[in-house]
Amino acid sequence: MGRSQQLDGATALAEWSVSNDGKRVAYAVQDGGTDWHMIRVLDVNTGKGLDDEIKWARFTPIIWTKDGSGFF
Repeated sequence: MGRSQQLDGATALAEWSVSNDGKRVAYAVQDGGTDWHMIRVLDVNTGKGLDDEIKWARFTPIIWTKDGSGFF
């Protein structure tokens, strides 16, 4: 963390992306004002989050595969 960056303690939605079939939403959450994100996936039909998480993502967009089977 650079000297000028201050952590504010807030949790924010950093980014989100809907799969092409509309069945899932991948979203990135950042805590405390840092650049590091945790990416999670939500099943749209059930409203429940999936168990998978990607921790320590930074400066990366969420882009789904065409068939909705995953994202980069």
